[in-house]
This record gives sequence, structure tokens and C-alpha cells, in this order.
Amino acid sequence: LDMAVALLAILKAGGAYVPLDPQFPAERLAFMLEDSRARVLLTQPALIGRLAQPQGLHVLLVDDSDAGEYNPQVDLSPEHLAYVIYTSGSTGQPKGVMVRHRGLCSFTCGMAASLDIGGEARVLSLTTFSFDIFALELYVPLTVGATVLLSAQAMALDPEAIIDLAHHQRANVLQATPSTWRMLLDSPRAERLHGIKALCGGEALPADLAQRLLDLQGPVWNLYG
Repeated sequence: LDMAVALLAILKAGGAYVPLDPQFPAERLAFMLEDSRARVLLTQPALIGRLAQPQGLHVLLVDDSDAGEYNPQVDLSPEHLAYVIYTSGSTGQPKGVMVRHRGLCSFTCGMAASLDIGGEARVLSLTTFSFDIFALELYVPLTVGATVLLSAQAMALDPEAIIDLAHHQRANVLQATPSTWRMLLDSPRAERLHGIKALCGGEALPADLAQRLLDLQGPVWNLYG
């Protein structure tokens, strides 16, 4: 929750962010921090020692209880930078892709309209914020007055915990990769996901999995590609 609030605060203040996943190798994180020329590191106390910090980098803690209240009013244009997301680096060094407010707004509005996500939606977020598609799970519901249900990163490999959270929090939209959907559908309690709007991306969606998702009696959207 702290990190989601921090992302919104950065955008409101007119800044741009670079998500650094603590699970990434230290060398990759150090490269991203240096390559992006970040001037501020927003982190948690337990993570400070894991990352080599370039000289002159200002460190802020997201759970700083002494933080004051400030409501900045910043003039932003569609061309202002919103965030920089890095590629996997599978074909060399990771490359930073600059996403501007124009692109983020277009994506957010387009997805809300195309997927018919309105104020009644309760979107369960399983994606780490270091993946670009996290923008769908955070910004789309917030811009239409819907609810975002945040999950712990450790939950991603626990189908029973995901199903319990979705059921008890009355989630009606869930985005996941085909491998995660298979894991969920193989659970003996998969019927608890009945009627959920299934969004599938990150990998190609096989026809047999698509049919199993359709059997949940909810809309199925293939977001791959």
C-alpha cells in the first residue's frame, strides 16, 4: 500500500519513477539506478543495504512517520515523463523505455473502456510494480472510481491464498498469466472464482485454457501481444 501511494505522490508532484524490484539481481538494479540518473531513492528501511547507491543520491523512506502533509499543484503536460520501465535485458543490457503521461492516460482510458471496467469493479492485483502491466491494475480502477485489492508478492505462487483473497474481498476482475491461471483452475476450490472477469496476458493464451476460463461463466480477455 505504501508503494502504491508513493507512485501516485510522485506523479502528482510532477516527478517520474523507475520501479526497482528488490527480487532483481543487485547488478541489474545498480545498472538501472545509474543508467536512469535517478536523483532520489524511495525505499523501505529493510532494503537500504541491498543496493549500491551512487554518490549524491537522496534516500527517502516510504514509511517515514515524520513525513508532513503537502498538496502540490504542478502544471503537467501530456509530454511530461510518468515513468521509465526497463526491458528484461535478455538480448543485452536492459533498456529504459520512457512512458509519458500521454501514453499512460491513453492506455488507462482505453483499457477502462475496452474492458468495461467501471466504478463497481474490484480489481485484484497480483503483478509486481516492476512490470509495465501493473499500470492496468493500479491506474485503470483508480481513474474510474473502482477498488484496487493489493496482494503480497509472496502470494503469487499460492493459489489457495489468491482464491481466498479474491473470494473474501469479492474481487470481480483478475489479471494473470496463463501459468498462474492454470494454477488457480487446478485448485479444488476454483469454483470460488465463478463469474470473475478474467484478463490473461504475458504469454500466449492456449485454446484449452481459454475454454476453462470461459467455463467460469465470466468474460475472458486475451491481453497478450
